[in-house]
Amino acid sequence: YRRLTDIATIPFPSGTSHFTSPFTVTGRQRTFGLATSFCKHPHMAHIAALLPVHTDRELLSSAIAPHQGLWADSWRDLLRYVRRQPVGCVVLDVHAESRKDGALRVLRFAQRYPLTPLLAWGAIDGRELFRLGKAGAADVIMSCDADDPVMVREIVDRSLGRGVWSSLETHLRGK
Repeated sequence: YRRLTDIATIPFPSGTSHFTSPFTVTGRQRTFGLATSFCKHPHMAHIAALLPVHTDRELLSSAIAPHQGLWADSWRDLLRYVRRQPVGCVVLDVHAESRKDGALRVLRFAQRYPLTPLLAWGAIDGRELFRLGKAGAADVIMSCDADDPVMVREIVDRSLGRGVWSSLETHLRGK
């Protein structure tokens, strides 16, 4: 295994970058391909979000600027974004799908993508907060506090600092 700081950056003519991760996961080399559709600014992260309420999407997008939000309409779309895009973190409304257990979704996501921080969003009571923490949620954005863009931005930045994105950003700034 090699360290994540050994990531190579290959510039594209359009000014974007392509990352190849040299570390091995289950015997295969993992590639994080940031195609030319990546962000215009090289230090901008993609933040995948499953927020079905339009107001929640507006609140998050105003708080995460200059990062780009990828808006999923379903759990399947969210997983597709994480699988195909270089996502810095994920924001999930735990009540997005009424017949599904939000904490169980967080647990499955944390098992499948342990290096991608997941932020839970919504009106969460004490028991559900405990279950989300145990399941692996990096942080929680309570819906009653979501209208404060400074607080939401701090939580998102803190989660971006915990995941792979901070290592990638540090490497990009060094180049």
